Parts: sequence; structure tokens; C-alpha cells
Amino acid sequence: MTNQIPNMDDWISAGKTASEIREFGLGLIKTGSSLYEITEKIEDKIKDMGAECAFPPQLSPNATAAHYYAESEDIIVKEDDIIKLDLGIHVNGAIADTASSVCPSGKYDKLIQASRNALNRAIDIITPGLEIREIGKVIEKEITDMGYNPVRNLSGHGLGVFIIHCPPTIPNFDNKDSTKLKEGDIFAIEPFATEGFGTVTEKGSANLFSMIDSKPIRNPISSKLLKNIKRSYNTLPFAAKWVKEVFGETKANYALNDLINSGILRGYPPLVEVQKGLVSQAEHSLYVDENSAIVLTK
Repeated sequence: MTNQIPNMDDWISAGKTASEIREFGLGLIKTGSSLYEITEKIEDKIKDMGAECAFPPQLSPNATAAHYYAESEDIIVKEDDIIKLDLGIHVNGAIADTASSVCPSGKYDKLIQASRNALNRAIDIITPGLEIREIGKVIEKEITDMGYNPVRNLSGHGLGVFIIHCPPTIPNFDNKDSTKLKEGDIFAIEPFATEGFGTVTEKGSANLFSMIDSKPIRNPISSKLLKNIKRSYNTLPFAAKWVKEVFGETKANYALNDLINSGILRGYPPLVEVQKGLVSQAEHSLYVDENSAIVLTK
């Protein structure tokens, strides 16, 4: 369960590092910049700080809400784009997950403020014994009061040791979940606001993956790649690009497909709003103490 804390100092350190890298990355999102180059700079910054990725840093543009990882210089930021930067850092498996949104021209600052307000208001009410539905209720109200819709099939989530998504699920609407928060819970609150209907669907090919099973596999190339994944990423998500840099594109693509078809890996395609409505995101990781919430990524 998420409240089994091996070392609270690790969670605090991960949160502080994630916050610093988030602000660094947001400062790079400017008109004319390349999402690929920004991603490279963020990954270099993570390495320079001696940190480890809990998942590949994602820069999801406009109607794409999540899971967009730039592998080539295919998207150049335009002044009216909304870019969501979502990144995670871990220290000895203790994970901090955080996100924020930028529109270079400021045209969609109200949409960005809707998800930010929802996040801040949700944090304000956190206390042991609070029903999870109340968090979603507050998030939904803040977003709808500003004229937008919450994305209902994306949610916040518990943070475990080397586990990026685990209970409790933190909804972005009142889902009637009467589960109560407990002191010691560690989780991320992650409101998404949109001009669209409020639902996302998978679109396009996945270039982000995680290991969901560790059963043996016969093919020697696939077996070697699986050993590398276990050693380097454990069960945390990773980018296809990372393993291609080690094994070469041909071998990596072959082995990734083999591991997916064998049920060992799962892919995460980009998540796009069904009406192609613009989406903003805000996220903090926090710890529930005896009275309220300690924001780890503030």
C-alpha cells in the first residue's frame, strides 16, 4: 500500500528535485522551440542533478492530454499552443510526480488557471478521514465554474515504491467513492481541464512502455532486452528511444514487439480529447500528515 514509507527523506528529496526540474522545463517552452529539444534538455538536467526518471518526461500539446513523448523534431511550439509538461522523479523508488501547463501567447491562460485552481482547492481540503469523492467534487466544481469540463477518465493516483500508479485513485469529478484518506497516504492530485467533452481516448502509436509481467521469453534478443528493462527501470515506464540507444533501432523494435505480443510489456499511446478540445493539466504529489497535506512538489 502507498503508506508504507521506507524513508520519508527520499520522498522529500524526490519532490524537491522534481519541482526544480519542472520549473526548468517550463522555462524552455517558448514559441519556436522544439518539443524534442526541450525533452532532451530536461533529460540532461535530470542526469546532471543525479536524479532518476520515474517515467519519461512528457510534453503533450493542445488536445493531447498525456503520454506524448517527443522522439524527433516533429513539433515546433506555436504561440497559441498549450503544452503540458508532466514529469516524475524517484529517489530509491520513492516517486514524485508533477505537472503544469504553458501557453506562450497567454491566449489560453484561463484554461490553464482552471486546472491550477482545481489543484490548489483540492489540496486545501485534504485531511485524514476525507472521502475521496470530496476531492473530485471540488475539482469538478472549480473547473466547471470557469466554463470548462474536467477530464473524467483521467485521475490522480497513489504513489508507491517503484510504482507510479496504485490506490487510491483520485477522481476529477464526484465518483461517489467513500474511501477515506489516511495519515501516511502518498498520492498525486492531477486535474485536467478541457474545452471539449471531457473524455480522452488512445490515438496513434505507443513509444512509452512498462513491464507488466516478468515471465521467461525464449528469443535471446528479447531476453537480453528484458533483462536490461528489469535492471534499469524495474516496473517503471520507459521510452522506446532509451532502449534503442542501447540496442540499436532494429533489434530494439524487434524485441519490443516480441515482448508486447508475449504480454510482458504494455504500451501507452498518446491520450487525446475526443472532441479535440484543448486540455490543461496541473499536478502535485503530496503526503497526508495528521492534520492536512504536505505538498512534496510545491
